[in-house]
Amino acid sequence: MQGYSAKLGAILALGVLCGGCASMGPEIEDWPQLVVHEHYVARPVLLERCKKYAAFGSPPVACAEVNFAAGRCDIWLSAGAAPAAQVLKHERLHCAGHDHEGESTLREALAGWRSRPSLVAQGGEKQN
Repeated sequence: MQGYSAKLGAILALGVLCGGCASMGPEIEDWPQLVVHEHYVARPVLLERCKKYAAFGSPPVACAEVNFAAGRCDIWLSAGAAPAAQVLKHERLHCAGHDHEGESTLREALAGWRSRPSLVAQGGEKQN
């Protein structure tokens, strides 16, 4: 089941296509508090980690991966260049429960995670 939890975390991940280019919606109600881990990695590692979230032909600048079962959100950034303040803010907002304006990816991921009792038991108490 642990492999499944890790896979779920990857499935629930969101990425940014360009720094701060997407407007952020309001915080999702009852969003759990997640521990945020910022990883500054070599550009090839960032590209490998975040490419699955980028639009075709758009190299990712950064991405955030949410794992409700582990209670964490991992932000992946390039170590080669300091990220623009808006990029880091944008990714931190994802970790704090904000979808892009007009999207519901994180909201749906949270609802899906909460509807799976076996994962809730692994990740902590189910919130109503």
